[in-house]
Amino acid sequence: MVSPGQNTAKDNSNFALGDFNCPGTSSRGSGSGFPLTSAPEGCTDGSYGNLYSASLTFNQGPFTAIAAYELHEGTNRIGDEAVTPLSNGGVLIVPPGAVGIANEWAAKIGAGYKLNDGIGTLQLYAIYERMRRENTVAMFDERSRDGYFVSATQTIGKLDISASWAHANGSPGSPGTGVLNNYAIAPPPGSADFALNTLNSDADMYALGLKYHFSPFVSWYVVGSYLRNGPGAHYCLGVSGHGYGVCGRDANNNVVAGNKTQAVTTGMTFDF
Repeated sequence: MVSPGQNTAKDNSNFALGDFNCPGTSSRGSGSGFPLTSAPEGCTDGSYGNLYSASLTFNQGPFTAIAAYELHEGTNRIGDEAVTPLSNGGVLIVPPGAVGIANEWAAKIGAGYKLNDGIGTLQLYAIYERMRRENTVAMFDERSRDGYFVSATQTIGKLDISASWAHANGSPGSPGTGVLNNYAIAPPPGSADFALNTLNSDADMYALGLKYHFSPFVSWYVVGSYLRNGPGAHYCLGVSGHGYGVCGRDANNNVVAGNKTQAVTTGMTFDF
C-alpha cells in the first residue's frame, strides 16, 4: 500500500486531514483535550507524511509464514519537546531537535503450525516485531523497541481454548513524566513525580480465552487479559481490540507508570 501524505504542511505540523487533535489519541490520553472541556488543545503530534507498507503470507499445508513492513515518513513528535516541572522541584528538559520530526517504521516476521495432537487440532503462532524511530536522541526515544508474541489454540470438538503472551522490550528512553503507582502517597494535583526515562519500560500481557462454536456461522467467546507494565511503562489495554481502551492515568491525566490492568470481555460472532 502507498498512501499520500495526510498533512497539508510540508513539515507535518498541521492537524492530520480528518482529525482535529493528535491522531489516534484515546479519549483520556495525551492530546485528547482532557481535562479541558473543549477540544482541540492544539496537539498535532502523530501527524505524518506518506505511508508505505507491504505484507507477505505463505501457506503450505499446516505451515504459515508472514512478513510485514510499514514506514511513516516525517512523523511529527515536536510536542514531546517541552520543559516539564517535576514535583521534586526539578524539571525535565527535552532539547529542541532531540525528538522532532523523523521517519518511523516497523517490521515483523512470524510463523504458525497446525497439528493434530490426538485431542483435536493445536494451532501455534510466534511473531517478532521491530519498531524504530530515526534520528532521535536515545534518552528521549520511547518509539523504538522490539516485541514478541506467542499463542496456542487447542480445539476440542466445538470448543477452542486459547492462551497468549505478548512482551514489549523497554525503549531507549522517554520524553515524558509520570506519577508513582503508589496510592498511599497521593501526588499534588497536576504534578509529575519523576522522568519516565529513568526507569525500565518493558511490559507483558497475558491472555486466556474460550470460544464455543454453536454452528459454522455463530460462536460465543470470553477473553481475560492481564497487562503488567514495567516501572517506566504506560501501555494501555484494549485500544486496538474489542472494548474501551483502559490506560493508567490519574484524575489530572498524568501518566501512572508501572500500572497493572485486568479485564474480561465477552461477545458473539455471526459470520455470513
